[in-house]
Amino acid sequence: MSDDEQERTIAEDLVVTKYKMGGDIANQALRLVVEAAKPGVSVVSLCEKGDAYIMAETGKVFKKEKEMKKGIAFPTSVSVNNCVCHFSPLKSDPDYTLKDGDLVKIDLGVHVDGFIANVAHSFIVGVCKENPITGRKADVIKSAHLCAEAALRLVKPGNQNTQVTEAWNKIAQSFKCSPIEGMLSHQLKQHVIDGEKTIIQNPSDQQRKDHEKAEFEVHEVYAVDVLISTGEGKARDGGLRTTIYKRDPSKQYGLKMKTSRTFFSEVERRFDAMPFTLRAFEDEAKARLGVVECAKHELLQPFSVLHEKEGEFVAQFKFTVLLMANGPHRITSGPFDPELYKSEHEVQDPELKFSISAFTTVAALWTTFPMIKLRRDDVTSSINPTICRRHILFPLLFSLRESSPHDESQDNEEEEEEEDEMETEDRDGEGAEKPTIITFDPSLPTSHAYLGSDMEEFHGRTVHDDDSCQTIPVLPHTAVMLVPGQTLPLQLFRPQEVSMMRSVIQRDRTFAVLAHSEAVEQEAEFGTTAEIYAYREEQEYGIETVKVKAVGRQRFKVHEIRTQADGVAACLPIDDALRLQLLKIDSAIQRLRCELDIMDRCTSLCCKQCQDIEITTKNEIFSLSLYGPMAAYVNPHGYVHETLTVYKTNNLNLVGRPSTLHSWFPG
Repeated sequence: MSDDEQERTIAEDLVVTKYKMGGDIANQALRLVVEAAKPGVSVVSLCEKGDAYIMAETGKVFKKEKEMKKGIAFPTSVSVNNCVCHFSPLKSDPDYTLKDGDLVKIDLGVHVDGFIANVAHSFIVGVCKENPITGRKADVIKSAHLCAEAALRLVKPGNQNTQVTEAWNKIAQSFKCSPIEGMLSHQLKQHVIDGEKTIIQNPSDQQRKDHEKAEFEVHEVYAVDVLISTGEGKARDGGLRTTIYKRDPSKQYGLKMKTSRTFFSEVERRFDAMPFTLRAFEDEAKARLGVVECAKHELLQPFSVLHEKEGEFVAQFKFTVLLMANGPHRITSGPFDPELYKSEHEVQDPELKFSISAFTTVAALWTTFPMIKLRRDDVTSSINPTICRRHILFPLLFSLRESSPHDESQDNEEEEEEEDEMETEDRDGEGAEKPTIITFDPSLPTSHAYLGSDMEEFHGRTVHDDDSCQTIPVLPHTAVMLVPGQTLPLQLFRPQEVSMMRSVIQRDRTFAVLAHSEAVEQEAEFGTTAEIYAYREEQEYGIETVKVKAVGRQRFKVHEIRTQADGVAACLPIDDALRLQLLKIDSAIQRLRCELDIMDRCTSLCCKQCQDIEITTKNEIFSLSLYGPMAAYVNPHGYVHETLTVYKTNNLNLVGRPSTLHSWFPG
């Protein structure tokens, strides 16, 4: 970035959107690799799977912005047991095959236009609720996870990085574990993965002296990286080949070897200052040769493969957090289930224990509907702001108290004195400047004109009977505390949220907002229904966006949360035998597991008669319909065909001239 360019931050809505898009892709890539990490699977294949998914998904966003760089911000690495980090082997390197009971750490990153979303997650291969993990593996995973949760509460404007360091030490000690010495969590900026402000883990005396104290500020972004060991916390170079590097823009050198110059030129063109893996080069042998001179003269920074002592275990959790004006917002995380890990230890520090006490965060997708019990508010209160000559009380926050007769008389006296004083000033000061009359539109705070003036408006009101049970979709937002009568503006771009709102509009325009707050550490069981009164769909930067104005209506109590598993099968390109198998399963959870297994195994679509000839792949499927990629078509003779929409196909040999006479999608 040149000196003339202004640094772009999350104060811009578009920057936030790019961070969230990268975060969504990173989360999905992580889940894909976690689900594929089974006994007998090689680490190389997992790394390739994660990187391929990131490149494919980032290639689908901002297609019109030809010059925009996007892709991998940190190559997928899979570090097992005592391997601390950065294990991402080449095809020509010795590989590792996963086994039952391995402690696996997956680390990866995504960037959209240089805005980075990093994530890392730890789990045990083969773990299940029927056989939870105990012992030292459970201790270290629990410890690392709680350290991450504590950091989420401590990394906020006004706090200092030293507070996070001390909290990590206390939590790790409670589980008889140690943070990896000297590891850093970095501030993120556009195209910068290792910003100036850092959080250090378990510093030595010298590191503590040298490390710069810093205060977190609004509109900053951090990749919070927690690495905890069952051992001493000393990470060492284990002697394995380094495969991940990053360009150091501050270093310059005239390379002597042609292979090195060619290699370095490709690094600058493809990766800029983002970390990359030698596996990304077409010719690994030339890449291994070219990197030597570049690393020797510090043009590239190595990410060495580090190890703890043999027999120890290391767990890692990393998340990206945006320090928004309304509080920290975590955009990346992994699928952690605390019931899978049973430790005999717990956090000892009372303040930390309260801060990170367990609670259930409800983040329902549009396919998840809660059964809620509704209660109507008995009293509706309203507040009218007072405007005096000298002060404007802006109608945002109010501090209310009861007024006594004494208070009223005192206020009246003060007001009369103020009027007399102003009259005296006006008489005495001939050249005095007259008071400026300030007017403002009292409807401005609730109009939300920035969402657009052409929103479709709705009238009427949906009222549910007292003490009745209703099935209402839940908004998957945990940072909104809505009360009846309050206006709720929303800008939604995640596919599940957009789909949910389309469904809500077609019904009674009512959805539920659970009352969850990080300030109140308990499970969300109450909330408020919201009714949409203005709605608009549009495309911004190639992304489908829904803008909504809603108002809080009625309080409710959650009665039951139900997960519906029948909508998934309708979107799967599966044969009749598999559909019959799904129909026979009574349990919704078992049906979902079976469907997830089918989706994991279904990578290619082949000709039914030729069997092994691939027509298209799972990645080419897209949803032309609101209800998914699968549809049905009945021809003029009454025969029903099932149809599937894809971007492109292979190995199709048409017999005769193609006809569009009865096509359900013209052309």
